[in-house]
Amino acid sequence: MITTTIPTGARPVPTANVFQATFNALTPNRYSFLKTDVQKAIDFNPHNVYLLDKVSFSASMAEQVYQEAIDTNVSLPRLYFTTKATQGTPKLSRPFNFINYVDNQDMYLFFDQDQKDDELLIGFEGLFTQPPAIAGQLIMEIYIQFVIYEIKATDWNNRFNLPQYNLGEDIPMRGEPH
Repeated sequence: MITTTIPTGARPVPTANVFQATFNALTPNRYSFLKTDVQKAIDFNPHNVYLLDKVSFSASMAEQVYQEAIDTNVSLPRLYFTTKATQGTPKLSRPFNFINYVDNQDMYLFFDQDQKDDELLIGFEGLFTQPPAIAGQLIMEIYIQFVIYEIKATDWNNRFNLPQYNLGEDIPMRGEPH
């Protein structure tokens, strides 16, 4: 287990996003989740640091059926982060692949954003077949939940981008450089 120390005044912000794809709508015999379909997770406040602490991921079918439906000839399903200000440029260089369901999985990813009036956006991309267990199911849904902490502690936040400071994490996990 990864342990971290964040200021006691950090505000937890639970999020919930649902992505939908219709069978045969964009790709024959497939449910298609497009990278361009992004949704708002949270509004950013400038000069604050954010910690993506926990993630839960599932779909509108049993996990085994979800795994069977993944079209691995194309790519693995993936979750990625971007911001409104960057207009689709990924916040992190690599997306997260989800081939298993997770429930309250530790994530511990720190990042900050100095842009005013910005939002953290998440996207889900993947191509899925329709296994016999879900034959006739027109809509496939993906459910993603996060617990994100907004950290407003000025001294702590000022040290966030200075690598010589140990902010409580056991392994390097601060967001990638801007």
